Amino acid sequence: MKYSEVIFSLMDEIRQLVEFINQYIHKGIELFEQARLWIAKAIEYIEARINEFTYRVRNKNVDFLEFSEEDMFV
Repeated sequence: MKYSEVIFSLMDEIRQLVEFINQYIHKGIELFEQARLWIAKAIEYIEARINEFTYRVRNKNVDFLEFSEEDMFV
């Protein structure tokens, strides 16, 4: 009878330990998901700024690239 009580108490302790570890694993997964979302938002923001920058550069007047023939030296 004592052996069975010891085994049951040991199993109960192991179950509590596994539940405790499982809670931290789930919390870690939640934190990694949140970090993944933040990184995705940061990448989207950077991508939007790069696209905006390239759009503005492409649509600028190209007057500064045009030279008159008098300015050309051969």
